[in-house]
Amino acid sequence: MRYCAATVFTPVFATLLFTSFSNMPLRASAWEATRVLSAAGMTGEDMGFAVEMYFDQKTEKALRDLRKVLAEAGVKPVLDEIGDRPHISLAVFSQVDVDVLLEEMEGFARDTKPLPITLSAIGAFASTEAVLFLNPAITQDLMDVHWDFHQTLGDLKMHPHAYYQPDRWVPHSTIAQNVQEGMVGSAFDVLRKSFKPISGKLVEMGLVRFRPVESIGVYSLGGK
Repeated sequence: MRYCAATVFTPVFATLLFTSFSNMPLRASAWEATRVLSAAGMTGEDMGFAVEMYFDQKTEKALRDLRKVLAEAGVKPVLDEIGDRPHISLAVFSQVDVDVLLEEMEGFARDTKPLPITLSAIGAFASTEAVLFLNPAITQDLMDVHWDFHQTLGDLKMHPHAYYQPDRWVPHSTIAQNVQEGMVGSAFDVLRKSFKPISGKLVEMGLVRFRPVESIGVYSLGGK
C-alpha cells in the first residue's frame, strides 16, 4: 500500500522554514539520520551511489543561481566544487550492482512521466555538515514515484540507506553544504531574502557515484 503525501515528514528532523537564526550555532544532531540525509546524496561516507531526479533546465538554472548568491556572500561553493547537479535523491547506497540498477532505472524512467514540482520552503538539517536545502511541496505523484521505485529496489534485493526508504524519506534539494562555522545563520538569511518559490518539472533520473560526483547514467522521464 502506498503512503499518502501528508505522512512524509518524521519528527526526527527539525526543518527550519523561513526562520532567521543568525545568532544560532549549528550543533551536532543526536540522530545519525542527519548524516545520511545531509546533501547531494551524501552519507557522511567517502564513497557511495545515489539515484537522483533532475529538474528542467530553467529550474536547474534557478537553483544554481541561488548557489551563486550564497557563494557571493562568502559561502564556500562545496556543491559546485564536487560536481553536484541540483537534484532530489530517491535512494542512496554504500554499494550497488551498477549494471543491474542502470537497466532497471532505464525502464523505470521510460514508464514515469515528468513530474510538476514546486520548491516552496527553505530548510536545514541539524547536522555537523551544515546543510541548507529547499523543500518541494509534497504531492501524491512525487510520493508515488518514490514508493514505486523502492518497490523495484525491493524486487532486486537492493537495500538503500534507511532514511531514503518510504515513510522516512525527506525530499529536498540541497543548496549549500559544509557551510563554514559561524556563517550558517547569515547564509540562511541570505537565502531567505533571495528565495521565491520555484515551479518546474522533474524530467530526468540518473545514477551517480560520489565523491566527487561522477555521473554514471542519465535517463529522460517518459522515454523522451
